[in-house]
Amino acid sequence: KKLVLVPGDAATQRISQLMSYHQLTPRGFIHIHPASRWLFKCWPAEKMAQLITQLQQQGETIVLTAAPDATECAMIDNITARLDHKPIDLSGQLSLKELAALTAQAKCFIGVDSAPMHIAAAMQTPVVTLFGPSGDLEWGPWRVNHRTVTLDYSCRPCGVDGCGGSKVSDCLVNIPVEKVKSAVGTLLQVSAQHTKSNLPFVD
Repeated sequence: KKLVLVPGDAATQRISQLMSYHQLTPRGFIHIHPASRWLFKCWPAEKMAQLITQLQQQGETIVLTAAPDATECAMIDNITARLDHKPIDLSGQLSLKELAALTAQAKCFIGVDSAPMHIAAAMQTPVVTLFGPSGDLEWGPWRVNHRTVTLDYSCRPCGVDGCGGSKVSDCLVNIPVEKVKSAVGTLLQVSAQHTKSNLPFVD
């Protein structure tokens, strides 16, 4: 079994137009969706900005997305304000079908435990996902080449909305930038050796 999502012609056409406008090529960019509707599942903006900067220094093109929600868009603004080189920002501009059509064209998706992460997996786009209090074995990417980044905390997964109800999860916010960058690098190397029709399923 595998999960299949069909964006449809209208969504695919709009993404094709956006890619042409921003001079994006298929498999020529990394799609990052930093937000979750649950703040305790989100990685700090300063760390996401550091990751983006390091990926850009390696020559990667970054496309950011977020839901058309004030909190999520503010998170994107917080990230981009820390960057010298602004990524392509499509936050608040895409429907879920358009998000699927976009991520299908990416070389890699980076995000947290969220619906867009599962959409990327359904589109068979290699996924790097950061997990904190939620269980990566239960809720991680399914049947797609991926890397799950976690910290070995004895209390996780707890399913609690932040340590002590604080909305801040130490097991997530303390994940080092280098650990995520390493996961991205490894995944890109593996993915480059396989076509999308023959990706290994990596736990």
